[in-house]
Amino acid sequence: MSRTVIDLDSRATILDASERLAAAPADAPVVFVVPSGAPFARNAVFLEVARTLAGERRVAIVSSDPRARSIAASVHVPAYASLGSLEREELDPTEKLGGPRRAALAAIAARRPPPSLGSPARAIGIAASAIGALALLLMIAVPSAAVTVAPSSIPMPGATFSVRAGPGGDVPAQPLNATITTKVTGTATGSRTDEVKATGSVRFSNQTTDDTTIPKGTVVQTADRIQFATTEATTLPKSIIFGFIVGQVDVAVEAVLGGPAGNVPTNRIVVSNRAVYFVTNPAATTGGESKKIPVVKAEDYTAATAKTTVDRALADAANEQKTKWSAQLGGSGVVYVGTASLTSQGGLSDVVGKEVPTFDVPIAATVQGFAVAADQPTKAAVERYRTMASPGNVLDERTAQFNAIATVADNGVTWRIAASGTQAPQLDVSRIRGSLAGRTPAEAHAVLDGQGLKVTDLRISPNWWPRMPLLDARIAVN
Repeated sequence: MSRTVIDLDSRATILDASERLAAAPADAPVVFVVPSGAPFARNAVFLEVARTLAGERRVAIVSSDPRARSIAASVHVPAYASLGSLEREELDPTEKLGGPRRAALAAIAARRPPPSLGSPARAIGIAASAIGALALLLMIAVPSAAVTVAPSSIPMPGATFSVRAGPGGDVPAQPLNATITTKVTGTATGSRTDEVKATGSVRFSNQTTDDTTIPKGTVVQTADRIQFATTEATTLPKSIIFGFIVGQVDVAVEAVLGGPAGNVPTNRIVVSNRAVYFVTNPAATTGGESKKIPVVKAEDYTAATAKTTVDRALADAANEQKTKWSAQLGGSGVVYVGTASLTSQGGLSDVVGKEVPTFDVPIAATVQGFAVAADQPTKAAVERYRTMASPGNVLDERTAQFNAIATVADNGVTWRIAASGTQAPQLDVSRIRGSLAGRTPAEAHAVLDGQGLKVTDLRISPNWWPRMPLLDARIAVN
């Protein structure tokens, strides 16, 4: 009878087998040739599914893997070690016994004569052997023990290594980018002097019987030649002899020269420019002063935009951006920011010559940051440092200490880590049990001490039993 032989590769699954089975002829038996370790033949459920999909077709497997053949036999799928065995119909020894074979074997067993105990001596010997076996069994199975040990710690070798968070690094990181703006403030050291003129008023008294015109800019002065000029034109009324009425008028004046010298007391402006009238000042003149006005110089701009000053301002702005990023993350990670990169700065011509005591120069920069999980770099450092423990020892993570210095670059955050801690012998429970089986308590203490383990408690049950159990499975290690 012709067969359909389906060769599967070592990665074949039930999906691969079902696809090949669907493409096979519907009227021919199917033989799956399965390499050792193929997933398809490692689960009885897969073989059951394949047999169901085959319908009326007979399914068998050929595999050099004894486990695969055993699994196939467990679900009644014929299994052969080779194609030659298939041709000879030689089933694998792992095939389960069918009903007929079981009946035949049972019939053979029924025809055997019952065993005879023979002579009384033989019966006694058998009974003694049974009692001895029972006693031995009790010696092995009844005793139990529980031992509690604490590893003795020894210093770990100090280590220095790097851990990087970022693309292709040891730790994942979320890149962050932003443009930041800030300013630097400078102080004007240049100045100019502004001489402010004193102001006041003078009173003219007419010495004639005619009206006299006093033009704007008429100059009068003090005895020490501090001059004032009228700031408006006016007419001085005439004086009347009969009745002794003197024509007078008050006129606003301003000092000819600026400065505090124009501040003169009452009745000091007494020298007129014409004999037709007298002049005096009923009140002191005021407001004359020398004002010093600050002016921004080029040197002031240079000092304000010094590299150290700009770098400090950008660092402060970068830290503010870091705070914003941290708030956006809501505490789910830690943000690291790098050095801001200056992109623009206000120019010299924008501030030089301004009459202000202080001035601002705007600056802008880009800053890059990375968001890293809050348990980093400690978690990655522990994993790295753990591999540096001596053979047979493990890092005691409770004692591990890490001094990490972070630097931020375009490719992520790099921590330079100095690590220290202690290590302890790795607890191999099977090894400990095997080394303690059958020993006295004193010997057990010595053996464990030699393994770097300190015994904190050792109990044997029953408590009068002199040795540890012979069966190591009866020893509990804590």
